[in-house]
Amino acid sequence: MVQNTLYTPKRKIVITSSFEGIVNDGPRECAYISLNAHERMRKAGLLEAKSFFGKLLEPDEFRTSKETSNSTVLKGFLALRPLVIEAEDYLTVLMALQQCPRAAEHLANSPSNLNLIDFFTHKFNELKAETAAERAAFRKEFYAERKERKESNFKGWLALQAPFQDTLEQLRILNTLKTVVGEQVQGGFVLDFVTSKDELSVHELCVAFTELLNIFKPEEIARLPDLNGRNWTDVLQGSTSCLISPDRIIGTRAIGKDKVEGPVDRVAQMQEAAKRAGVEPAYVWRVQSVFDPNEIRMLNEAGFTNQSIITDAYIFPQGYEDARKAGVRIIERGNLAQTLSELAQRMGL
Repeated sequence: MVQNTLYTPKRKIVITSSFEGIVNDGPRECAYISLNAHERMRKAGLLEAKSFFGKLLEPDEFRTSKETSNSTVLKGFLALRPLVIEAEDYLTVLMALQQCPRAAEHLANSPSNLNLIDFFTHKFNELKAETAAERAAFRKEFYAERKERKESNFKGWLALQAPFQDTLEQLRILNTLKTVVGEQVQGGFVLDFVTSKDELSVHELCVAFTELLNIFKPEEIARLPDLNGRNWTDVLQGSTSCLISPDRIIGTRAIGKDKVEGPVDRVAQMQEAAKRAGVEPAYVWRVQSVFDPNEIRMLNEAGFTNQSIITDAYIFPQGYEDARKAGVRIIERGNLAQTLSELAQRMGL
């Protein structure tokens, strides 16, 4: 499909896309940070467990070593990523894999096996209910470890993740399907990126992808101006032509928090997106990378009824069927722009 043949909506439609799982492919970075946080807790006596690799790992070592890249724990961790909603869930995944080594080996070889997924889901829920103190400690260690690795070897840490190239091309197409008068979008698609992280961290990651890895084009990432002591929200500058700009990243600060304990308030983030764009909830469309029935229900109740999940995301195979039953649209990752354009046209928007 040639992009200039796609329909441009007459109404302004905000696409509130997840950042993780839609833009950024980051599970290996999360595995790296989680394994080091696990080791830190073990050495500090905060966790009774065996070491996975016997030491803290460096980013390049984790990325290139066959011992880690082909390990059962990494393969199992990636297979169980759909269980994760908040950072401490990574500890519970590691604990489940460590306590069930034979099942973990089978999972590493058969990551879509429904019986194994059911087994580990049950084990995950069981451990989650029993380890509140360990999970709370892990959350602190996880973010401390990530901060330390970013500061000590930023490029090595960055190389553990990368944008999904096929999704990136789809977002580029969607970003052109708009009508702009002056500096105002009058119709078509506006791209917002919803995240459980703070906005500055996400923007920093996008800038790094541009400057260090040459993944984004320089003109696609709007730069954040020098704050000079001013309030962050007072100096956000976006551009109607940029793919990602600071004012289009809606994270924890957008809902008045420097950090969030537990799952982020997604309804509040969607309401912020509607407010910024000056549209009703019906014109704020959610594109997700996870299947969270509770979140879907709350968004529906708040009027955000147009919800989609992208393929090849952080979802177990059965999750796609469950999502369909919940009224959620499933969109092929490489067909995102055409699907949303055609949907708007069918709806007469």
